[in-house]
Amino acid sequence: MVNSLFRSISLVSSATLISRVVGFVRDILWASLFGADAGFDAFLVAFKIPNFMRRLFAEGAFSQAFVPVLSEHYANKSSEKTLIFIDKIFSLLSLVLLCVVIFAYFTAPYIITIFAPGYLDNMPQFNLTVTMLRITFPYLLFISIVALLGAVYNCRDRFFLPSLCPVILNISTISIAIYGIFYGHSFIHLSWAVVAAGFLQMSLLFWGMFKWQRLPRFTLRFNDIGVFKVVKLMSAALFGVSVSQISFMIETFLASFLPAGSMSWLYYSERLVNLPIGLFAIAISTVVLPSLSSHYASSNMGEFRSKLSWSLRLMLILALPASVGLFLLAKPILITLFLRGKFSFIDITNTSNSLQCLSLGLPAFMLVKVLVASFYARQDIKTPVKIAFYSLLVDVILSVSLLNTYAHVGLSFAVSAAAWVNALSLLYVLVQKNIFSFDSDFTRSCGISLCGLICMSITIGFFSPSVDIWLSYSSLQRFMQLFVCLATSITGYILVLRLFGMTLDSIKYTSPPLQKTNQP
Repeated sequence: MVNSLFRSISLVSSATLISRVVGFVRDILWASLFGADAGFDAFLVAFKIPNFMRRLFAEGAFSQAFVPVLSEHYANKSSEKTLIFIDKIFSLLSLVLLCVVIFAYFTAPYIITIFAPGYLDNMPQFNLTVTMLRITFPYLLFISIVALLGAVYNCRDRFFLPSLCPVILNISTISIAIYGIFYGHSFIHLSWAVVAAGFLQMSLLFWGMFKWQRLPRFTLRFNDIGVFKVVKLMSAALFGVSVSQISFMIETFLASFLPAGSMSWLYYSERLVNLPIGLFAIAISTVVLPSLSSHYASSNMGEFRSKLSWSLRLMLILALPASVGLFLLAKPILITLFLRGKFSFIDITNTSNSLQCLSLGLPAFMLVKVLVASFYARQDIKTPVKIAFYSLLVDVILSVSLLNTYAHVGLSFAVSAAAWVNALSLLYVLVQKNIFSFDSDFTRSCGISLCGLICMSITIGFFSPSVDIWLSYSSLQRFMQLFVCLATSITGYILVLRLFGMTLDSIKYTSPPLQKTNQP
C-alpha cells in the first residue's frame, strides 16, 4: 500500500493534471483564434506582470516564509494562537496588496515601460497593454490570498482543493474564448476573465475552509513575533526563491524588442515545459515543505535528510523522461496541439526551437523546487539568495549576448543555463553541509533512469515519423500518432525501471529509524 506522503503527492498531481489538461484546451483555442498576434502579445504582457508578482511574492517568497512558521505554530502553539497568527498575516497581506493594486492602476504606463520598453515604438500596442494591465492587476490581490489560504490547507494536510483552483482560471478564459467565436473576440474580455477567475478561486477556498476551520478575520494589530518572522524571512527569500520567475521577466523585457509574435512563441513553449513542473515538481515540493519544516522544528534531522533524498530521487526519475520527451517530440507535439487557425507552421518552428532549449533546463527547474524548499524549511535564507544572484547574472549575460544572433531562442537557452547553475550550486552546498549525500539508492536510481532514457529515445525514433508526414495527417491522426509515441516510449522507460527492480513500492517513502540530532 502506498504511504500517505506518496498518496498526497499523487492527489496534488491528479488535481494539477485536471488543471493542465483544461489549460491546454484553453491554449489550443487561443492559438487558433489569435495566433502569434501583436494584440495577443499585449495581453500576455498584461497578464504576465501580475502573474509574475504572484509567483514572486505569493507563491514564491511568501509561501516559503509562511509555511515553516505556520508549521511551527501548529506543532508548538495552541489552536487559538495559531488562528490569531493567521488573522494577522491575512490582514497585513491584504492591506499591502490593496495598496499595490491601487498604485499599479495609476502607474500602469510606467510599469509597462519598465517591463516591455520595446512597445514604446508601437503606441497602439502600448496603450492596449496599459489598459489591460489596469484590468488584470487586481488578480494579484485575489490570487495572493489564495496562496495564503492554500498554505493553511497544506499545513493541515489538505492538498486537493488548492491544487484544483487553477482550473477556474482556465475555465473562465475558455468561456471568454468560446464567447469570442460567436460574438467576436476582444483581448479586453480576456483581461476581465482573469480577474473574475482570481475572485472565484479565493471564494472557493474560503468556502472550503469554512467547513473545518474558522475563516481569517481582519485586524489592524500586527504585533506578533510570528508575523515579524514571516516578514523577515520573506524579505530575504524574495530574490532567492523566485530567480526563475525573474529570469522569465527578463526574457519578457528583452523579447519586447523582438519581432511581433516572439512573446507568443515563448509563451507556448513555456506552457509545455510548465506541464511536468506543475504535475510533479510543484506537487512534490508542496507536500514535502510542511513535512521538512516539521522535522526541522522537532530536531529530527535523520528524517529530514531521508525525506530530502527521497524527494530529489523521485524528482529525477520523473524529470529526465519529461525533458527527453519534450526535446525529441517538440515539433510533433506543437503540430498536434496548435497547428490550426491563425497559428502557422512558421509559428510552430519558432516555438519548437524555444521549447527544445527550455526542455534542456527542465530537470534543473524541477530540482530547484525541492532544493530551495530544503533551505527554507531550515530557515536558511542567505545561501539560496547568494546562489540565485549568481545564476541570475548568468541569465542576464547569456540573454544579452545571444539576443541579436538567436533572438527568442537565445533567451530560452539562457533561462535553462541559469537554472542549472542554480540547481547544481544548491546541491553542492547541501552536500558540503552533510544535509544531502549521493548514497547508493540515489546513484542507483540515476543509473537505472539513464538506461530507461536510452530505451525511451530509441522508441520515440522508431514510432515518430518525419515532420512532413506529421503535416500530412489529419488532426485525429496526429493525436493518435502522438498518443502511440508517448505511450510506447513511457512504457519502455517504465519497463526498464522494472527490469532493474525499481517498482512503485521501491520508490515510495519509508521513514528511517527515529533519531534526534542537533540542528546543523
